[in-house]
Amino acid sequence: MKRLHQGMACLWALSLALSGMPLQAKPNTKAKSVSKPAAAAMVPASGGGLLLDNFSKMDWTSARDNSSEIRLSQVAGKGGSALRVAYDMKNGSWVSFTKGFVIDDFRNKALSIWVKGKGANNNLEIKLVDEDDTNYGVKRPILSETGDWVHLTLAEADFSYWWGGDPTLGRVKDIYFAISRGDGGAGELLVSDLRLTAAPKDGNIRKDGVIFDGASKEGWMVAKGEASSINLESTTGPKGAKALAFKYSIPAGQWVSARRALNADLSGNPSIFIRVKGEGEPNNVEIKLIDRDDSTFGKDFPGLGASGQWQDITIPLSDFAYKWGGDNRLDSSLIRYLDLAVSGSGGAGKIIVGEIKIVR
Repeated sequence: MKRLHQGMACLWALSLALSGMPLQAKPNTKAKSVSKPAAAAMVPASGGGLLLDNFSKMDWTSARDNSSEIRLSQVAGKGGSALRVAYDMKNGSWVSFTKGFVIDDFRNKALSIWVKGKGANNNLEIKLVDEDDTNYGVKRPILSETGDWVHLTLAEADFSYWWGGDPTLGRVKDIYFAISRGDGGAGELLVSDLRLTAAPKDGNIRKDGVIFDGASKEGWMVAKGEASSINLESTTGPKGAKALAFKYSIPAGQWVSARRALNADLSGNPSIFIRVKGEGEPNNVEIKLIDRDDSTFGKDFPGLGASGQWQDITIPLSDFAYKWGGDNRLDSSLIRYLDLAVSGSGGAGKIIVGEIKIVR
């Protein structure tokens, strides 16, 4: 089981870090300072934060692998201009576009950006590169459930070390956007209204403690072991409420996992509440929390995959046991992710989730 857990951790890291983009692809762009008002104009208070780019100029530099195509153009955006990125992976793995910015200190900060994707189901990556070429990145689905504009707020805690330099993010010199291969194929991405803002204090948890209400697939990222599959499907929960089904298939000894960013302070030993039902083979369900240094703690529920009925499960943070990574102390002052994983004897099934919330 320890070997399985280590494999899950490694593949999660790979899914977050590998875009197929070579490290030497560093377009030579002039840095634009955002640390001084003279270099980047402050936006009105109603807009919020510091405006980095309104995309009124075509001054981003594109790159691609040898088999992909990318074309940049300017179009109407969210309340102004947008950069249109038309791409075709063909037999390739990635395209990217970058621009130089100087952000002296990204601690307690966030990037705010509006995005709109269509076409193939690929991955959007946003990367911050500092002066010694340390790459910190975050990965999100390029397509939304509605196909409309989506507002992303990506806080310091959303980003993790990917490669280069050292594990500490220093003075940022470049911002990269990359589209990496998921299903491959062609599509387009619109980006608009890029800002630097203060990081949200409550992370991705609502004021009523709700992490996930079953209403949408948005915000979940999936990973899988060898010869495994996982898909997210909207369905109906208790009393006609909306729920999300994690439809999976795994060979014996393999796994699938879905991850949701929390980026929240869970000090004081609150509990995680989850309303869940398993359909299919009696595989194990694991609920895991990952803190700021990637220490992973979890609670296992053997056979929950075949429960056949809704269950309300409440887990105090003190019940989560150390599994791998970081150190053996859960730093509850910053819980970065919640993972829902399935492993065990194998087979197909669904894990249906109606609600996840914090109970204090």
